[in-house]
Order: sequence, then structure tokens, then C-alpha cells
Amino acid sequence: MVKINPSAVKANKGQRVQPTEHGAAINYKKSPPVFSLSQVRKSHCITNCEQREKSDFAEMLRKLSQCIWHDLENSNYHGIGCERIKRLKVKRPEDLSDDTIFIAFRFSGMKPMVGHRENDVFHILWFDREFNVYDHG
Repeated sequence: MVKINPSAVKANKGQRVQPTEHGAAINYKKSPPVFSLSQVRKSHCITNCEQREKSDFAEMLRKLSQCIWHDLENSNYHGIGCERIKRLKVKRPEDLSDDTIFIAFRFSGMKPMVGHRENDVFHILWFDREFNVYDHG
């Protein structure tokens, strides 16, 4: 058996893939969104949606995944962009701080999915199909 000393191995720099330097800051605005359903509230869960809404949701995730956060934040909310929520009508989850910024993307027609962003991850909390999560002005 041959043992290799990891510090003696040199990494080859490829033409396409560049190694990230240890401790380098990641610019998540240049990253595509990642979606998490682990924090969805039971009262506003995807399981309460109709089949058409579920397929619209899957299609919207596909579309949003083709973009980067910078573009989503600067696009029209009635298109593929997102909207900042000023005031919730529902109780904010206790595990989130008071300064958490909530945002919404439309997933089925005018129906929004509402959550918060953490780095490149959008944590979906509510599928607001009855428009009762926030003031729609």
C-alpha cells in the first residue's frame, strides 16, 4: 500500500475550472437561486395546492434556476423578478430574526410564494394562493 502525502500533491489548474482561494468571498448575486421547501408552513404548504398550481410551481423553479440573483432582484415582479414584502399578515416564524427580509416570487398566475433568502438559497415559507400572507396593496 502506497501512502501519499496530501501536501506534496500539486493541483493542476484547468482552463475552465479555477480553484477558489481559501477564504475568498462568494458573490451570491452572481449565483443562480437554490430552492428549499424545508421551512414551508403547514397552513400554506404546496400540498394544499391544486395540480395545476403544482406544475406551475415546477415550471417556475425551472425558469428561476436559469437566472442569477442579481437579475431576479432587478426584474419586474410581474415577470420573473421578486418583490420585497414590507409587512406580513401572518406570524413571522420564531426562528427568524426581526430583520429578516421576506420576498415573493409569483409561481402560478398572480399567486406568490413567499420566503426569505439566505446566501443563494430561497427558503419558501408560504404558498400564498389565497393572498392572505401579506398586504398585496
